[in-house]
Amino acid sequence: MEAYAAESVTDYLDSWKNVNLAFKQFGHCDDGSIAEGFDEAISLLWANHWQKLPEMLKHIKTNKAYRKFIFKRIWSESIPVDRWQSILKKAQMECPKAGKEFCAEVIQAGKATLNQKNAPDQKTVR
Repeated sequence: MEAYAAESVTDYLDSWKNVNLAFKQFGHCDDGSIAEGFDEAISLLWANHWQKLPEMLKHIKTNKAYRKFIFKRIWSESIPVDRWQSILKKAQMECPKAGKEFCAEVIQAGKATLNQKNAPDQKTVR
């Protein structure tokens, strides 16, 4: 029953507030299809709502378990190449001052992932 609830909640992770609430309630269920749902929602927030990144950074600064949960998403293999390209570009060009460590990790993971997937546009990502 709890796994079903955890999987259902990933459809509603449209803000960092909701991600944080879901982590508090279902973070211990972070495996399999539930983890993929978290990966999808969080990578969409990075790609489409980068300007709200300071809210995420505030939470990872004060909660080590939440930080680990978020950083796990950076290395997810389920993020599509085109989304990775967008996230990587933002991390390189629009990193908030408080997010240097986060952006460095995103840049490292993004370049590795794009190189591994041999994205045709990877030459434009530096």
